[in-house]
Amino acid sequence: MDLKLLQELGDWYTRQARVFPALLVVFPIALIIVVWFPGHYQGLGLATGALSWLLLTALVSQFVRDAGKAREGSLFEKWGGTPTTLMLSHSYTSLNSITLADCHSRLRQLRPNLDLPESGEDETKDWSKSNQVYESCSDYLREATRDKERFNLLFDELVSYGFRRNLWSLKPYGATLASLGLLGCAFRVASPMFPKNWNLPEAVSLQTIFGTLICLALLLTWLISVTPNWVKTAAFRYARQLVLSCEKL
Repeated sequence: MDLKLLQELGDWYTRQARVFPALLVVFPIALIIVVWFPGHYQGLGLATGALSWLLLTALVSQFVRDAGKAREGSLFEKWGGTPTTLMLSHSYTSLNSITLADCHSRLRQLRPNLDLPESGEDETKDWSKSNQVYESCSDYLREATRDKERFNLLFDELVSYGFRRNLWSLKPYGATLASLGLLGCAFRVASPMFPKNWNLPEAVSLQTIFGTLICLALLLTWLISVTPNWVKTAAFRYARQLVLSCEKL
């Protein structure tokens, strides 16, 4: 692991939006190892295992963002456009008309070279041009609000969206490994019932039962909770906060 990778792992956004999704994906495999070989993870063995797991997670986290960005386009297409563009639009925003007018007025001051549509009618006359204007405003706002302390609420929403988007993008892998983890842990719970000549451990520990329940909970979470609508909620919360942040600029 190089220094740059270590520095990235220390970044809050990287940990929350990339490392944590990676951990949730590979966690069931760790549970299988622990419930089948509990005595092997003491002292040096535990430290070696933890370091190996950190390295594996760091490697996987490098692919998490790419996976999220790769599938992000399909979400935007389903939603009718990028959340920040829609939030700036007269026709699709969830902001009330007065708040939107204030934001547009401020953006005209910040970006005088851009011709923001005055109304929904103006917007629909040339939606392609209007969309480009809104995208330009969004790009400007993202660059102008990178101060995490000054725009802490916006940063929190960005982390939430990044976490959900990346987790959703990993759903096929997460659900598959959770299923394998559930089977592996359940097999260990049932191992005392198998023939003695299989030389399987007889005692079933409490951690084995917990491991099985955790894998089950993870699988249900992947299948039921991690959905495009779950991502959409965070995406539009972030978009709303981004547009409102123009008042601080």
